[in-house]
Amino acid sequence: MTTIAVTGVTGQLGSLVAADLAARGIGLRLIARNPARVKTIDGAVVAAAEYGDAAAFGSAVAGADTLFLVSATESENRVAEHITAVDAAIAAGVGRIVYISFQGAAPDATFTFARDHWHTEQHIASSGVDHTFLRDNNYLSHVPGLVNPADGVIRGPAGTGKFAPVAHADIAAVAAAVLADNTLLVGETRDVTGPEAFTLDEAARILTERTGRAISYVPETREEAFASRAHYGAPHWAVEGWVSSYEAIATGELASVSDTVETVLGRPPVSLRQYLKDNPSTLAGLYGFSSAAEVAIENPGRWRKQLGSHLGHKIAVKSDDTTSTFDFDGGFGTVTDTASGLRLNAEAATADTLAVVKDVLGRHLERFAQKLDITVTWM
Repeated sequence: MTTIAVTGVTGQLGSLVAADLAARGIGLRLIARNPARVKTIDGAVVAAAEYGDAAAFGSAVAGADTLFLVSATESENRVAEHITAVDAAIAAGVGRIVYISFQGAAPDATFTFARDHWHTEQHIASSGVDHTFLRDNNYLSHVPGLVNPADGVIRGPAGTGKFAPVAHADIAAVAAAVLADNTLLVGETRDVTGPEAFTLDEAARILTERTGRAISYVPETREEAFASRAHYGAPHWAVEGWVSSYEAIATGELASVSDTVETVLGRPPVSLRQYLKDNPSTLAGLYGFSSAAEVAIENPGRWRKQLGSHLGHKIAVKSDDTTSTFDFDGGFGTVTDTASGLRLNAEAATADTLAVVKDVLGRHLERFAQKLDITVTWM
């Protein structure tokens, strides 16, 4: 039976790939620095390892035929960590590696972190194992994060260049398809992008449409970009990575649109507009209208879970240990456990949609807990 070792399983990409492969009945070894954070998958083996620990990583992947390698968190030592993990995996018997790289990876890439990906690709290719490199563009989920929520402005030295962000779900689906078929894209390097390339001006217009708030793009020079990020107190290599990610847009290195998603999956990738419509909570802090309420109630987790279970039949609901998120068309709401009860938050693109979010969450909570005679008062 084929066994695949999956890294990044506490993150969005790795967890999506693991869930897809599990649904196909493929044996899994889930590798994480902190196994306690790994979502349980029946039959999967969970192992603790860091990329830079050869012994631990080799033990974690032992018995796997294929390794799905999600790049490590950006650091000055990232390439060395990747090489250690790759060598340990090969020594443990892994015969194929599917690596998530980055579009435009090259030794002289404008985006400095893309250079790490090129060096990692070169090492994997020189090892002689079967491999596939999936070079994704930026993530669609990161586009709202480009906006300063305080003033609604995107700032960076991207000029009028374009990029073609892609959804995590699309990358994960492509990766899972490749991992499940050891003949698919063997030895190939493929860009994985969204369906269209657009400028940051165009992104700002789309974000404005979805949030009901004026969002704009203000180009910066390289010097201005470094200065505007100085308050983070980050090391120079990190700030250079952030700034050069915009500069790579300006040079056109991220403008090419690939057909990989459609070729592999038989459907087009998700667009920015569709992604934001389907995932309204990614626009948290950017909407034009918002409201909040504090509700004193005992056993808050019980009522939050009941609310999520009921509304989950009608709208998309996501929950973790303390918070449930409720997606509406044009807005969202959250319900969070607190020491004294529940905190409700609502955000939306229009006053009418905000009223709907508030009504649905407040009215249902009052009905479920009617014996406690609570009242949800929004502020």
